[in-house]
Amino acid sequence: MGWWIAWFVACGGENRPAPVATDVARSYALGVDVPFAELEIPDGNRPGGAEPAERIPLDGPWRSIGPNKGMSRYQADLPVRPRGLFFHSAQAGMEVLDATGQPVPYARGVGRARPFWNHERDTVLVALPGERRPPKPGEFTLRWPKASERERTLNFAMAGIPEKADFVRTTVQVGWDSRMGVLVPAPGVVAWDLVLPPAAELHFAPGIVPPELR
Repeated sequence: MGWWIAWFVACGGENRPAPVATDVARSYALGVDVPFAELEIPDGNRPGGAEPAERIPLDGPWRSIGPNKGMSRYQADLPVRPRGLFFHSAQAGMEVLDATGQPVPYARGVGRARPFWNHERDTVLVALPGERRPPKPGEFTLRWPKASERERTLNFAMAGIPEKADFVRTTVQVGWDSRMGVLVPAPGVVAWDLVLPPAAELHFAPGIVPPELR
């Protein structure tokens, strides 16, 4: 999915007038509330229009990061996008479940008789007692209702917003940056009818919004 933010207006073309001198040029923000001349977006981008999964399999690929205090440690990409700065404890409501559906303790740097897990911004770690091979498919799953809720807000049919024009005008977070602008799920089209002064230039700051469930 992509978001576009118009910082100031402009236009181009082969027969454009001479540029305006820097000392007299002015910049104007194209607000996100400017009416659309055209707006086309899909109802959603999830395969088959499926609802976000309640439990996300942690199937790796797993990378060994070496033993510690009698525990075999494996790391994989975190399949959600947390917003926190520090991860001494799990994000509120986030948990890892074992194959029986029981929660796995969240811990760091300790030896235990049973598995534990922890995570950073982009990775999840599972520690297993003794000498163990990487976790098997289905051995662990991650549940975080907040990620499922955020994923719904990126899909028009699931967001609970009646009008597409209201849906696309939003604020999203990518990494450390929070961006306000126009969210255009692919394949989508947005257009405005603007009356511009001579020598105007239109600049956008486009970017890609990754899914909340990866």
